[in-house]
Amino acid sequence: MHYRLFHRLIPIHRNPSAYLAAASSSNSTSSLPNRTPFKPKTAVVLSKVTRYEFEKRIFPDFTEQQLKDHLESKRSDYDGLLERHNRHYSCVDLIERELRNNGIEAKVVQRFDLDNDLIGWADVIFTAGGDGTFLLAADKVRGQDKP
Repeated sequence: MHYRLFHRLIPIHRNPSAYLAAASSSNSTSSLPNRTPFKPKTAVVLSKVTRYEFEKRIFPDFTEQQLKDHLESKRSDYDGLLERHNRHYSCVDLIERELRNNGIEAKVVQRFDLDNDLIGWADVIFTAGGDGTFLLAADKVRGQDKP
């Protein structure tokens, strides 16, 4: 069984409320006879690993100042990386909060933590990241019964 959860894509970082409204309004089954509305109870939100997190994993013993100095020596913008990291997680927090506000139990995980147990537990999987995060989730979810 295959569900059409989203019939249009709205970039969440531009208009999170519209994105979530599209998710709830796309539950209509008027064009799909004999189907019940999809009402998930559990959701996994798969978050990308930001560049800031990636660098922190490579240099776990660095202080923030050492990380900043290291990144700037590579001509990377530490402040920009940190700002994008914080913006990403504010969107992830919004997704999680809206799921919970709609009575859906949600777990936020990173790519390293997505396993078969979580996939089996979740009624739906959301991705918060780019193409790589989406493709990772699509690759790990083998059945066609999970949106």
